[in-house]
Amino acid sequence: MSVVEPLSVLTMHEWDDLVVPEEQRDIELVQGVPVVSPGESLGNRRVCDNVYFELRRACPAGMGPVSELHLSLSGDPRPTVRRPDVMVLAGDAPPEATRIAARHVLLAVEVVSPTSGERDWITKPREYARAGIPAMLVVDPGRPAMALLTGPGLGCYGERTTGDRLTWTSPHGDIELVLADFLA
Repeated sequence: MSVVEPLSVLTMHEWDDLVVPEEQRDIELVQGVPVVSPGESLGNRRVCDNVYFELRRACPAGMGPVSELHLSLSGDPRPTVRRPDVMVLAGDAPPEATRIAARHVLLAVEVVSPTSGERDWITKPREYARAGIPAMLVVDPGRPAMALLTGPGLGCYGERTTGDRLTWTSPHGDIELVLADFLA
């Protein structure tokens, strides 16, 4: 009979020591446990890029989109660090940061892939709302559909708006979100 040693829960410091930022690209830390995300398809990456460029075009001064960065949702003893497809940050986010604190995020965006449906539609909205992120956008190219979640509470968003054309009321003004532009 063999015995399988259970995974140990990592602290944020242990995770930082274990994996350098360049190697963390496809790794998230969920309740202290490293989770490897499957690679993206070309189609999914194109939608992520379109979301980024449309938000960059639409965001006024004082905020802007980023991609390829980790988001710290909770700290020790069981830290959670996710890697949204795109985030819109407030202007006060430190430019040297490689991991963004939730307090700097105005909008987190997840583009659903064939392997991430439950995580993007159910798990991440709970985590982002719990961390106090004011809004989350889920873009699902497979359906095609999108949903804007706002009004974060204890583990859920209070409002959910769906459609092909949505308006996100950011701290710096309204931003139109058009599904066709993201899927082009």
